[in-house]
Amino acid sequence: MNLEKDAVSLSENRTLNNFPEVTSIFSILFADFIKELNSWFSDHIGFRDEIISFKARMDFKFFDKIDTSNMYIGKNGDLIYADTYILNSYQNKNVFTDVEIEHTIKGFNTINDYFNILGIEFFYVPCYDKHTIYPEQFVNNVYRYQELSRADQIISELHKNGNINMIDFKNKLITAKDNHAVYGNWSDPAHWTDRGAFIAYTEIMKQLNTKYNVNILKEDDYNITFRSLGYLLNNNIYKYDWLEDFEILDPKASKISKDILGNLANDDRHSVYYNASVDNDLKLLIIGDSYINSYLIDDMAESFKYTYMIWNSYLDNDDLLMTINNIDPDIIILENAERIDIISSLTNLADRITQSSY
Repeated sequence: MNLEKDAVSLSENRTLNNFPEVTSIFSILFADFIKELNSWFSDHIGFRDEIISFKARMDFKFFDKIDTSNMYIGKNGDLIYADTYILNSYQNKNVFTDVEIEHTIKGFNTINDYFNILGIEFFYVPCYDKHTIYPEQFVNNVYRYQELSRADQIISELHKNGNINMIDFKNKLITAKDNHAVYGNWSDPAHWTDRGAFIAYTEIMKQLNTKYNVNILKEDDYNITFRSLGYLLNNNIYKYDWLEDFEILDPKASKISKDILGNLANDDRHSVYYNASVDNDLKLLIIGDSYINSYLIDDMAESFKYTYMIWNSYLDNDDLLMTINNIDPDIIILENAERIDIISSLTNLADRITQSSY
């Protein structure tokens, strides 16, 4: 029995319960005391950490069980993130009706036409999640209603009926996975690796360069090393995942004041970069999420005088159009993770633009 006061369990990363305080002979008769005594006994039984560690290893080895919400072991034994949004996206049972997809494409075109009137080039960048690039690794026994996804519908219809610039690198990632880990086995399963991000960055910049002559970072512009970005299972089992780490060798862009973003500057995720070394005066506004904010924003800021990042959850925010007018960008990129549904916000923005009689 461990009698140490304020003892810490390293396997659970918490302080264990202390022996309940006895204020009088009668206090031991109360339910709270009995409850606290039971908690103390459970926390301090001998070999407790060893028992917890053994159970965690057995749960993982024999039952593929881990204790993190929405995390599962996939078919090939790697880490899979599968919350409600991912499951819906993988199963493809929530595809658009004909009316819904028509309304969605109309919204895209309305936004594109509005920005073009303002002299802004508009690009749409869908970021596909791990279950699309590695469907063979997904969780067992999850039924897929059809192969066509909502993202596929949008891409297909925009090709047929849209007039916007679209940057689709899905097939590039699928091809690259034969030689590179574009998503890790045990690293963050909700995002790509640095290699996957670099492939996406290259495709985005190539597309932008069909209209603008800007510098594109090459592999030689990075210090590429390997580090473990694995995962700690059940607070006991660390699964190593040695992955490439891309670090820009000579970064020129730096963050500056966000005041120009007005009310949207209050969100810590938003940022403004300034780069005095480029030979252009271009302003790039990215309305996106963590795929760009956590992996690509620093790289992209190396090519433009100003680079602005606003989260795509603000797509139908009352202040967005005013902020865009204040920034006066040359380019707007709208990016979203496949699992995140921005269609309602996008069509709301399109309706607001239409009501303004642009």
